Amino acid sequence: MARQLKARGSLLDKLGKARTTAETVLKLGLAISELNPIAKAVVAVVEKIYNHLEEQENLDDLLYDLVENVVAFQDYIEQVKPHACVSSLTDAISKGIQLLADVDTFVTQYQYHGEAVRGLHLTMTSTAKGQVEDLKKQFDSLTDQFKTALSIQILDAVISMNVPN
Repeated sequence: MARQLKARGSLLDKLGKARTTAETVLKLGLAISELNPIAKAVVAVVEKIYNHLEEQENLDDLLYDLVENVVAFQDYIEQVKPHACVSSLTDAISKGIQLLADVDTFVTQYQYHGEAVRGLHLTMTSTAKGQVEDLKKQFDSLTDQFKTALSIQILDAVISMNVPN
């Protein structure tokens, strides 16, 4: 899942070396546009589109990082799940499995819409950004809960080993 997202790349990434040229032309256009009101309007539109594409690229990077972390967390869940004894740990594992499903669903929908559709709809980017940020907060909270629950299980195991029969 993470590899697919990264391989897709952003629209700006696909410009390659032309991206630097496009940025330079945009800066030059901004300077020249001060002399002509029509040019100023055209450059304003181009600048808005370019800024939106940059926001899209940042969102893609944020989502890629989230997916990469969630996939790594899935490995931890798989390793710990058979040994979970305390309820806080089994709860954290259940929440982790649900979050994995939520992230997978979001990524599937996000990829389904495609760059062209997302590129044309500013509101979609802001909505998607809010969803990614919410998923990230959930993930951060879950990892804290998981670490705490794992510590409780370890403490429980250590205490039970030291209790004389």
